[in-house]
Amino acid sequence: MHYVEINMKTYPRKSHFEHFNSLANPYASVTVSLDITAFLQTIKKEGSPFFLRFLYEVAGAADSVPAFRQRIINGKIIEFPYCTTSHTVMKEDGTFAYCHLHPHQPLDSYLPEAIKKQKDAKENGNIHDDADILHAYFVSCIPWFSFTAITQSTPIPADSNPRFAWGKYEEEQGKIKLPFSVQFNHALMDGRHIGLFLDALHARL
Repeated sequence: MHYVEINMKTYPRKSHFEHFNSLANPYASVTVSLDITAFLQTIKKEGSPFFLRFLYEVAGAADSVPAFRQRIINGKIIEFPYCTTSHTVMKEDGTFAYCHLHPHQPLDSYLPEAIKKQKDAKENGNIHDDADILHAYFVSCIPWFSFTAITQSTPIPADSNPRFAWGKYEEEQGKIKLPFSVQFNHALMDGRHIGLFLDALHARL
């Protein structure tokens, strides 16, 4: 996928990038409780699959914040025009495989393609990921329980792909709440960027 390289001479977070990029563990994460009451009502009327529809909104919200589309490669920062997703799919034998989707398209095109690709991943997928994942958001869903915090596995050396995870939604004081986590490389973004993303996600939901 085409990308542009960030000009470090004019990049306002240059010193922050250099500091966090030098750390052994440059990751930070936050977990919030999302109100998905209205969203759940909408997809029930649509008859849309919850996970794929929610993933579409997460990717769209992330793409709206440039820092989420940035990656570190050879000590430089690059920025993609949009990102794909790579999520885990549970197979019949209880193991999981990876499924790659392209949410940057109209919803009526995305859903049929996503349903087909997820079915293919369940039947034939594995964890040997040969796809180009530099521009991907990494996604996990844990539907068996709710949680208040989560830590996701990361490689050595560190990568710069944002990671999203969510768990079982539950009713809380008349609202449907979903635990939602964002794990990110601090060299590329701060709490302000997470706030912008969550604002965009709330608006989409």
